[in-house]
Amino acid sequence: MRFYKTNLRKVGFALASIIFLVYSGKAQSLELGFFSGKSSYLGEMQFEYYEPNHSNSAFGGFVTLNFNKWIGLKTEYITSRISGSDANLIDPDLKNRNLSFQTDLNEFSSKLQISIATFGKMANKPLARTYIFGGVGLLRFNPKANHGGQMIELQKLGTEGQNINSEMSPYDLTEMIIPFGMGFQFNLSSRLAIAGELKFRHVKTDYLDDVSSMYPDIEVLREKDPLAADLSFRTPEIIENYEHNPAGELRGDGRKYDTYFFVGGNVSYKIIKQKKVDKLPTFYDDPIN
Repeated sequence: MRFYKTNLRKVGFALASIIFLVYSGKAQSLELGFFSGKSSYLGEMQFEYYEPNHSNSAFGGFVTLNFNKWIGLKTEYITSRISGSDANLIDPDLKNRNLSFQTDLNEFSSKLQISIATFGKMANKPLARTYIFGGVGLLRFNPKANHGGQMIELQKLGTEGQNINSEMSPYDLTEMIIPFGMGFQFNLSSRLAIAGELKFRHVKTDYLDDVSSMYPDIEVLREKDPLAADLSFRTPEIIENYEHNPAGELRGDGRKYDTYFFVGGNVSYKIIKQKKVDKLPTFYDDPIN
């Protein structure tokens, strides 16, 4: 319920603003487009180096209301995936932690887009432009891990003790995001354009990868749910005869939120808005000869 009372209200205000702007007739043009690119993340399983093996496809669509050649309001939906694995880390202790994850991302956001420079001219319009953007949105995610060839949903297991500790609660699978970034657009014609974009997403959670704080008491967790214990503490999978209860030891770094980002390109088509006619000509407007 916390999500519905806070995040939904904030994003709902942003969407209401969009509707108001559409019907207020302030936009000069409407731009429809598609996005395609790659996604990756920064978190407990990828924070030192970029891992090409964990770069995933991302696709989306958007609508942009252009108020003038400098400012627009962009509403966008993107679906993608992020993933990570301790097997790629250099630190032997982190490598032996042996955790991994993947999660599909579905996000909806609205961003103010501002041109900071234009280049060249084409039919009295900029040929190209550089822009920045920022706004607010919602993200839906659900981290999973491979166990015995099956992808297991992690949040409901409470791998950090959420289901055995009365002072903890399961993390939300829907969170607020703050999207920001920059792009470069090139106009192929007065209506058709292509663009390259770098999109960052600040997320108000450290659980995109299901790793954030400390290990629970593995023996207590095993009594309640053996599968949760197996996916919480996976070091014994790669170190034979490893007997240890890591209760209270660090499993992740909860001091920082997880982040994900996109690199890709847009193709968009601009619908030119017709100018309003202040007064229709009538018979009485004709001059008398």
